[in-house]
Amino acid sequence: PNERTADGFKDDLLDAWTVASYANRFNLHVTRQRAAQLGRDAVLDAAVQVCIPVVCETIGSVMPHWVSSGDFVMISLLESEEVQKFVYNGNERFDDTAQAFFHFCASTANGKELAWDLQGYREAATGTLLLSNPAVYRQPQAGLGDIVSAVGGAASRVSKIRPSEQFDLLHPKCTELCESFDPDRRGAYGKGNFICSC
Repeated sequence: PNERTADGFKDDLLDAWTVASYANRFNLHVTRQRAAQLGRDAVLDAAVQVCIPVVCETIGSVMPHWVSSGDFVMISLLESEEVQKFVYNGNERFDDTAQAFFHFCASTANGKELAWDLQGYREAATGTLLLSNPAVYRQPQAGLGDIVSAVGGAASRVSKIRPSEQFDLLHPKCTELCESFDPDRRGAYGKGNFICSC
């Protein structure tokens, strides 16, 4: 209940819009790549779209034990009853488009963001990956305390899994499409933030 405020969904909305922006750039890249390879009649065979959720305030409820009046809820409309995890914890079935998109996001962000928890479904008619409720891991900004600790020789705060290990865990191998935007497999590392062992 404490999270059922409009502010409680700000990060979710920011993540969805961020991943949608990456999807737009990914689709443009794939379109240009396919046109260069196959000419003007190229078909976009690897596309990603993001279902942007809507945050609504509840004005009445027949299930107050779940949602009460005044609570805010986030709604995503999907045309599929089943949602598949594409990139989440490294145990998913390998999907070329989802993996290439994951790598593209990390590369485009210069290693400062990882788009993960990529879930949704593949449209049967077009093959488009439609993602819902993605998450974005962002590198924390170095603060004054981090700088003072580094200068003073104190141990810096390190997460349990380094971003480079997260990238390798979630992206065990590159696809052919990865090579079109990151031929040296270095773009996801940024300035030393991620290291890909692809």
